[in-house]
Amino acid sequence: MSITLGRQAAILAMATLLNTAAGAQGTWLGERDRIFAGFEQQPLTGVERQWLECARESELRLLDLGEAAVCSIAHEVFLRRRFEGDFSALLAWWKARRGPAATHP
Repeated sequence: MSITLGRQAAILAMATLLNTAAGAQGTWLGERDRIFAGFEQQPLTGVERQWLECARESELRLLDLGEAAVCSIAHEVFLRRRFEGDFSALLAWWKARRGPAATHP
């Protein structure tokens, strides 16, 4: 079962708020590690789906801090698992999948 971008962002945002309010150090890293581990356990198709959702949403609007953090983690995992860390291969794959670039007003 995959967690949606919004749900992951909400978890991350709540953890960040709690850490800030409590003055906790290091708890944020534990939350990051938990989300990272969740992506590692998902099938590659789930990580790809999350990466594509992040790409689509970031083209439409500015992501909040929690969403951007989740997308960054998804990107790290997808890049490593699907493209063995080769960013040029990821970019070529995304451009081919995306098709002609849309014009933005």
